[in-house]
Amino acid sequence: MRFYDVVAQGRLDAFLTLYQEAFPPIERKELTQLLASHEAGKLHLLGIAWESEDLLGLCVLAQNGANILLDYFAIDPSFQGQQLGSLALGQLFTMYPGVNIVAEVEHSQMSHPDQRIRQRRKAFYLRNGFSEADFSVTISGEPFEVLAREPIQAKTYLDIYAQVYGKKELEKLSVSS
Repeated sequence: MRFYDVVAQGRLDAFLTLYQEAFPPIERKELTQLLASHEAGKLHLLGIAWESEDLLGLCVLAQNGANILLDYFAIDPSFQGQQLGSLALGQLFTMYPGVNIVAEVEHSQMSHPDQRIRQRRKAFYLRNGFSEADFSVTISGEPFEVLAREPIQAKTYLDIYAQVYGKKELEKLSVSS
């Protein structure tokens, strides 16, 4: 398994197709914003593949010192159920030793039509070495639980977010304990 820069490899279209399928509109960032952060070196837009160029997953990473925000992570539905998500996370941990990887998942305890999917998503991260942070966030009105490999402070999380997406996006975010 390998990760590659979808922009540099000319695979942005496949990346965007999976991105739009995997994440509801309220959770997606504007493409122009993602690309601007990528061009500024603040964000990595990565495809996940085997030896071939076929995109089997995607990953969007924002690094700020010893912390990485795994802002988006998805495996193509036709490849799900084959442990590829766990394998990809393991590869990320190897690629970034000593770095705390932080993820957000939709709030799993709130009544919602896809509550079972949300609970499965959270369980996936917990099985793969993440723990619950002592705070949660609301982004554009959508509540998320924060998970991390190592303990993380809300301020550190906000610093990563602000560095990558700027103050305008930070204003859409609130933190609660």
